[in-house]
Amino acid sequence: MDANYPALGTYYAGRDEPEGTPAHCLYVWIEYLHELMDKLCDRFTAGGWEHDFSIDSLQVLERDLGTRYGAGDGTDEAAMVMESLAGYFGEVLLRAGGGRWVWQERAGAGGLPAVQPDPALGLEPIVPMLLVGQAVYEKTGNIFTTVALRLRKAVVDHAAAYPGWTPERVRTPWVRRHELDAYDDGWRRWPDACLYHYRTWWADRAGGGVERWNFQADSLDALEKLLRQRLGTLAKYDKVAGRDFWTMTAWYIGEYVVRHKGASWQYRTSNPEAPPGTWYGKDSYWTDSAFVGQPFRYDGHTEHPGDMVRDVLAGASLREVVDRFPCALDGPGRADPALPGPGDAAEPWSEALWPLVAPEHLPPPLTPGQLEELDEEARQLKADPDLKPRYEVKPGRVTYTRMAEVLVDLSMITQEKARGVLHDFRDYAHDPLDDSHDIADTLEEFGVAVSIHADDVDYADEHYAWLLDRAAALTGGKVNVTNYRFVFDKDDEDDEDNKDGEDGEHEEYQEEDGRGTLYFDRNGEELSFYIEQESNDYLDMGAAQAAIEALSPDDDPRSFRCVDNGPKKPPGTTDDIMVLATDGQRVGLRRHFGIEFHEPW
Repeated sequence: MDANYPALGTYYAGRDEPEGTPAHCLYVWIEYLHELMDKLCDRFTAGGWEHDFSIDSLQVLERDLGTRYGAGDGTDEAAMVMESLAGYFGEVLLRAGGGRWVWQERAGAGGLPAVQPDPALGLEPIVPMLLVGQAVYEKTGNIFTTVALRLRKAVVDHAAAYPGWTPERVRTPWVRRHELDAYDDGWRRWPDACLYHYRTWWADRAGGGVERWNFQADSLDALEKLLRQRLGTLAKYDKVAGRDFWTMTAWYIGEYVVRHKGASWQYRTSNPEAPPGTWYGKDSYWTDSAFVGQPFRYDGHTEHPGDMVRDVLAGASLREVVDRFPCALDGPGRADPALPGPGDAAEPWSEALWPLVAPEHLPPPLTPGQLEELDEEARQLKADPDLKPRYEVKPGRVTYTRMAEVLVDLSMITQEKARGVLHDFRDYAHDPLDDSHDIADTLEEFGVAVSIHADDVDYADEHYAWLLDRAAALTGGKVNVTNYRFVFDKDDEDDEDNKDGEDGEHEEYQEEDGRGTLYFDRNGEELSFYIEQESNDYLDMGAAQAAIEALSPDDDPRSFRCVDNGPKKPPGTTDDIMVLATDGQRVGLRRHFGIEFHEPW
């Protein structure tokens, strides 16, 4: 059973410990995992690969070691591939055998992260990085999967000896698929929109058009001159920094860095559960805003373009500011396309990793006999039916009738309610439900869930009121929604500081869209949620989820949580199902129907 990770507990406890201590090293690794998972999903894996921490997904990763993850060129990116594989492998092991990340001081050159399975299993910590290194050299394609299935077998055997036991783990914060920025296309629209504005109006407003503002070095001198002539002081820039023209000016500097320094636009979404002062806390300098960085090199630089503008106005030259970013690496700047084989001159283990774990720290090579034994063990483990996923839903087994039985057993509905639903759907009460989303969607018919529509709702500002009323009704009168209202955003067309456009501000009429603020009273207390949907035909799915979660009743173990639709149906592509249930009932829904839930918004 998964436990919610403690906000200031196991993994965050080492934040204030001295650098180099095991507790602090573990804290840094846990914070680093989100970035590694982002890189793995966004750049290091082929399209269509599923980031689901399943044992099956390991076979794809190890298979591709010979075609996608070669490390022969010794670049930083190759090293980061190995780190990201170790992080993902460790998370799969935690899912299979419970437990937590620990710091193994004796591993590698000076300690490495390791997975300590549930203590009830009596197993030693597993060091994923060492096994990644072994896989790199052995090229069997079986090491990751075999180790994970060994652990899974230990769990199955222990559960058979102690009925009712399930492995417990400390959940790693901010690494699941829906928490990764790699799967959030929303922020990526901003750089794309800036490129459009650059071509359609900013370059002309800045003077000279795209011929002058061509992302060449001399354009930096021209831009520095523009900044000093039109602004001159930090105080004036701070006053207008949020206006379109100056936002675009900062973007131009960032885009120059992207094009000439091997950098990229990046974004870190804050973790609402992260304590203040941590990497992904809401108070972090880097969260919830776009910035420019060199993420695939350890000596890379990262900066907010707006602060680069500020430094120029404080006296620095723009060329000096830009040159804080090291020059782009020669060559492809990424891992070789193929892994060197035995006898090749190139070292397959990236030299950038040697200070952490050098080739001599890796497990010794397997003998031919050991390789044969490994292949045979892998074959047997893969064929063992007891090692299949615990909560796999067999096609055709879930029906309305089965759901009614389970929901009554979980005390989510009454027998009377179950009979009423089965009567309403009597023509197909015994027909199998097609997939996990259909199963979750059916919970709405039983009165324990509400659906947030992903398709066109015509008037979203009005639909929110209907949706909130539906959700509040599920609480049985414990929560009431009143005084609902929606206030649309409007352009500030009367800005006195920009009447004549002297500062180059882009003035453009903006039709009323779906952006605004949703207000309502929850049991007499006013709540508000900002809506960022650009069209009033569609709901802001995240804001709607957060608003419904706020309707979870007080002094009641039930709370609203959103169903995880899985990697094949990312957030925003299909209806979100908000289920009102206790923690124990959610465990039951997962065990019986394979329904997983997102963490609260």
